[in-house]
Amino acid sequence: MSALLACDWPGNIRQLVNALMFAEATCDGGEITANDLPEECVPDRMPPLENDLAASDSESTPLLNALHANHWNISEVARQFGVSRPTVYRWMGQQGITLPRFLSRGDASGR
Repeated sequence: MSALLACDWPGNIRQLVNALMFAEATCDGGEITANDLPEECVPDRMPPLENDLAASDSESTPLLNALHANHWNISEVARQFGVSRPTVYRWMGQQGITLPRFLSRGDASGR
């Protein structure tokens, strides 16, 4: 609630409604947290810099490591970095990381 009250809402009620719809779509469970709000609504929460997530000379990145460590659980990775799930998906796209085939079909068994 404090994150919502702290926002200036230059778009007035439409921006608030859109932010809440976004948060509802990205939240895990029945409770919306500040991490579920769009990034522009929570200026204090800064995502890690893209350079922090990119590897220097190896194929392994902090983002990829987090995805592997959390068994490709996007929600868990988002919580770890303190960002929303769409942000994690955006970072994945920027780095060319795709979900393994067994996860993208909804079959988590790996077969």
